[in-house]
Amino acid sequence: MSTPKEELSEAGTKMLDIIAALADANHSCPLDSQLRERLGKSTSLESLAYAGHIVIEVFRENQRVVTILSGPHAGKQTKRPPGVPDKMLPYRTIDTNGGGSAVDRFVPKPASSVTLPVIPDWERD
Repeated sequence: MSTPKEELSEAGTKMLDIIAALADANHSCPLDSQLRERLGKSTSLESLAYAGHIVIEVFRENQRVVTILSGPHAGKQTKRPPGVPDKMLPYRTIDTNGGGSAVDRFVPKPASSVTLPVIPDWERD
């Protein structure tokens, strides 16, 4: 997998253990408020993503899929949100590059065979 930018804190390790247990049980990623209730404000999913330990994919209604990238739980992933088709891409991915949206990642590609219509007489110089 990837090499994290920084070491995990005790709270970060606990959060990864919780995410791994949820992935093993085929559960979706919990809300931030539920994680804070369990762990306090000592760490967040976003901070783990920025540090390179996880990747967060955000779908409609801010439902998330978390993939663990480092440590003994590397490769584990929380359940995809209910009602989200497998082919649907996330509208936002949070990782070591930050939390850009799909629009930020869009790069237009030139069309290889575009035929322009004939210019009408009234538009010619």
